[in-house]
Amino acid sequence: MEMLFRDLRIAVRALAKTPGSAAISIIALALGIGLTTTMFSLVYGVFFRGLGVPEADRLYVIWRTNPSAGIPRMGVSQHDLYDWIEAQESFAGLGHFSNGTVNLSGSDGPERYNGAFVSANVFDLLRVRPLLGSAFRPGDDHPDAPLTVVLGYDVWETRFRSDPDVVGEVVKVNGEPATILGVMEDGFMFPADQELWIVRRDERAQNPRRGTGPEATVFGRLQDGVTLERAELEFTMITDRLAREFPESNEGVGAEFITFTEQDTSPELLAVFGAAQVATIFVLLIACANVANLLLARATMGAKEAAVRSALGASRWRVMMPIFSEAAILSAGGAAAGIGIAFVGVGLFDTATAGVGKPYYMEFAVDPVILAFVVAITALTAIAAGITPAFRTSGTSNLNLILQDESRGSSGARGGRLSKVLIVGEVALSCALLVGAGLMAKGIVQLRNYDFDFATTEVFSARVGLFVADYPEPATRTRSFPDLK
Repeated sequence: MEMLFRDLRIAVRALAKTPGSAAISIIALALGIGLTTTMFSLVYGVFFRGLGVPEADRLYVIWRTNPSAGIPRMGVSQHDLYDWIEAQESFAGLGHFSNGTVNLSGSDGPERYNGAFVSANVFDLLRVRPLLGSAFRPGDDHPDAPLTVVLGYDVWETRFRSDPDVVGEVVKVNGEPATILGVMEDGFMFPADQELWIVRRDERAQNPRRGTGPEATVFGRLQDGVTLERAELEFTMITDRLAREFPESNEGVGAEFITFTEQDTSPELLAVFGAAQVATIFVLLIACANVANLLLARATMGAKEAAVRSALGASRWRVMMPIFSEAAILSAGGAAAGIGIAFVGVGLFDTATAGVGKPYYMEFAVDPVILAFVVAITALTAIAAGITPAFRTSGTSNLNLILQDESRGSSGARGGRLSKVLIVGEVALSCALLVGAGLMAKGIVQLRNYDFDFATTEVFSARVGLFVADYPEPATRTRSFPDLK
């Protein structure tokens, strides 16, 4: 360690003699490391961070599917849902939810919120507890049970002014009296930016199995020791049995298991983020090539010093260490500046995507996982930038030739060949980036100027919902819509 610190001190002094080239190298590495770290932060937030609940990797969304009818995914009817609940043993429980707008009214007048209609066990399956009060209770989803509601933190804070006595208060939800059971923790907005939750009642009696009754998204938590393969096999047996018993509604219907992240992303999104990550890695490689060229030039000028070390009995590793030390110093400086770039870039992206429909759990931040990535990529950068000049310096077997070349000033020619190779690599990567950026820009322009086959001007869209309290029967709600003209 003492020798390592000594080499680092020597490297700092050597780089300080040429501050201009050192600063350019640090800036290049800062851009490469900063952009790569920023993109990794976004990829991690979208694809790897997860729901943020205990053992989220045991949670799976279960869709119905009917390949023979050309339907890759569809929601689950309540008839199928309750049949699944009674027959399955692979999951600790099955929960369900559907999203919709909710009108909340009371003494302060009505307000509209993004809500979720959920099963009574949804919070137990997620293993989350309210900040105040309680979650839904068994039996709250019975058809005749009084309506209950759980508030999100923002609704509690803004509409109820953070009143700790809000639990037990009666409000009107979609025109029906509802009792407030609890308030969830700040930041919890399951499944997708929901602001409050209402129990979804059992409506099987009102909807025949063959009918088009309400559907929901179903999810479950795997039992301890149960594999996904076993659950898939069990559900294949269940859906096959239902298809035999109810061929009119269930023929060809199976089940598909995916994670919440897979549900909220798409192959297209993965391709876009993957391409962006590769592009930033190319930028980092170009920066490494630039730094390698700098170190190669310095190594060529210091070849005589390296030859003297070797002649005095220094090992090849000791001859290489000064080059690696300089690469490490430059990489550390680039990483420090790159972290600053990453903080700015991730913050700007998080602000730009706020309120555009992304799931609440997709947070973009430079957290310890990202910092660990920075440490790893800094070490790789130091190795990548230093390995070529280090081996070039220590690789000669004829010390007399080096000393004679140095005396005639001719050793730079051999270093120039490697430098040319690095420059060719930089140009190739730069061309690939330019072509990719040009194609992406062309695609964006084409999308903005796309000519639709129908009129898009003076078109207005709206969503209309009818309260169950005013229209209790599904048939009456269906008959009301043709009258909206």
